[in-house]
This record gives sequence, structure tokens and C-alpha cells, in this order.
Amino acid sequence: MRLFNEAEAGVEEAHEYEPITVASHSRRKRGRKPLPDSLPRVDVEHDLSEEEKICGCGEEMDRIGQEISEQLDIILAMVQVIRHIRYKYACKKCLVFPLPF
Repeated sequence: MRLFNEAEAGVEEAHEYEPITVASHSRRKRGRKPLPDSLPRVDVEHDLSEEEKICGCGEEMDRIGQEISEQLDIILAMVQVIRHIRYKYACKKCLVFPLPF
């Protein structure tokens, strides 16, 4: 038993730590910066077909919004931004949202 008591006494002495201060840091925002407004934009609309705009209940769905993503397109010495606009639809009657295509 005396052997274990001596080992514990040595451990207590070894655990005397000095506090270490670490400078805080800030994280950078992820993602890319928005494309400049001065670049010309070409809109490419991705819309559902007329058949896909009909809800399962038979009612025509109404447009509820859109998503816009931008892609940088460089053509020889010309630079432009292509905006992809995807319209969203929902049925007001049964509040069913279709899956994206």
C-alpha cells in the first residue's frame, strides 16, 4: 500500500500547471463574394411545363417565389453574368409543394 501512496503524492506535485492564455480569433465568412453589379447580366429562366404546374388535386399552382443563382461566364474578351431563375409554385387549395425538378 505504501508504494501506491508515494506514486499519488508524486502525481499531485506534477499537476501544478500555469494558466495559458490563447488569443481569440475570428472566422472568415464562407462562400464567394457577390459578382459586381457593373457586369452585364443574361437571364436564363427555368420554368415548369404547363402539365407540371397542375397539382395532384387538379388545381393550377400559383408562383410563390424564385431562386436566383449567378454564374460567371467569360467569352473571349467579354465577361458577363448568367442568372439562373427558377420559379417556385404551390397550390393554394391544398397547400402542396411539388418537389424541385
